[in-house]
Formats: sequence, structure tokens, C-alpha cells
Amino acid sequence: VSQSHMVKVIGQLAKLGYVQTIRGKNGGIRLAVSPETINIGEVIEQLENYLDGVDCTTTSCQLLPCCELKKALIEGMRAFIDTLRKYTLADLMVNKNQLIPLLAIVRCKQLSQAGLQPAVVAAAATEKYLQVTQMVAFDGIGNRHC
Repeated sequence: VSQSHMVKVIGQLAKLGYVQTIRGKNGGIRLAVSPETINIGEVIEQLENYLDGVDCTTTSCQLLPCCELKKALIEGMRAFIDTLRKYTLADLMVNKNQLIPLLAIVRCKQLSQAGLQPAVVAAAATEKYLQVTQMVAFDGIGNRHC
């Protein structure tokens, strides 16, 4: 995930009311609502512009009048979203203490113990490595305590 794409996603999440963004040197992001109230399926539906799988309406496909593929793709996407609707962000954070180091999240206490100033943290993942592009200071559920 590129940093520019991550910034766009965070902006969308902020507009939807899921996160708050704090500007400035000691800024960052934090959850605006409880993780228990954030339904993963709903978030995906709100973030994705087109969930039907294939947009056959903008093509001149000759098979469109009798195509069953689109129907199957729509059914599959609905099943996917229905499965995600069974989970909240809290459900996916059960192992948050194991997730924190993997996501390159540094707790504020660790920063102050090391004599460092809290800073915004953003990690960009690629296929081969996790590239930390900035420093982050969160408590593991998205709340900044610095």
C-alpha cells in the first residue's frame, strides 16, 4: 500500500467519522468511535465505489444480454460483504499486542523512555518488506496519548 493511497483512505475514513486526524508536528490519527461499533462490512461498502465485481454497464460486451458471470460475481461479492458484516474492528484486534510491532506502531511510553518526541506514524507495506515511512505513536487501538 503506497503512502499516498493510505493518506486517501485515512481521509475517507475521517469523512465517514471513523477516525479523527490531528495536524501538526505531534499530530496523527485516532479512532473517533469505539472499535466495537465499527462494522468491517459496512466500512468496506462505504469505501468501495463499485462492489459488483465487474462493471459491465460501461462496456459494449456482446454477451451482456445472456451473461451469467455478472450474476455470479454479484452473488459472490454479496457473500463476501455479508461475511465481513459479522465482524467489528474489535473482533480483528483480539491479538493487538502481537499486531503492534508488526505494524511498526511505537507506544508513547516507549518514545518518552527513549527520549524521543512523539511523531506521526505511517507504515507502508509492499510485497517484499514493511517500509516504515514515518514514526507513529498510538496505544494500540488508535488513540494517541501524547
